[in-house]
Amino acid sequence: MRWFVLLTILLLSACRPEPELAGDAAVKPITVTGYSLDGEPYEMRGLEAMFQAVMINDIPLARGLLEEGSFDVNFRLFGIQDGWTLLHHAAQKDRCEIAEMLLKHGADVNARAGRGVTPLTVAVSNKVPEMAGLLRKAGGTE
Repeated sequence: MRWFVLLTILLLSACRPEPELAGDAAVKPITVTGYSLDGEPYEMRGLEAMFQAVMINDIPLARGLLEEGSFDVNFRLFGIQDGWTLLHHAAQKDRCEIAEMLLKHGADVNARAGRGVTPLTVAVSNKVPEMAGLLRKAGGTE
């Protein structure tokens, strides 16, 4: 499992945006900092930080990152769940409020990952009826 987390972080860190210039000063992106289990410091921004927000259900962080707009909400994550988007992960974890925010920011409700899996397929297979209802209401299909 540890290798998967490291691989995911490495893949996501390749997607870090450069700070945008606003006049003469760079606008600092939202940065999440902390320490790994090994005691090593880390920083996350953009998509990498949003993935973390989905995993731990950090609503304020997710809202701030989505408003910042520094990443593609439909970016495909590769690893164990080939081609999953943030919405797939939100569906798996039953993160309804984050899923609503993702949809409002343009997440594809019918994004098909490996084997044709959609966020609704994930919600149904994980037996999370509230999430399934939300995705169906947004036009989601299996």
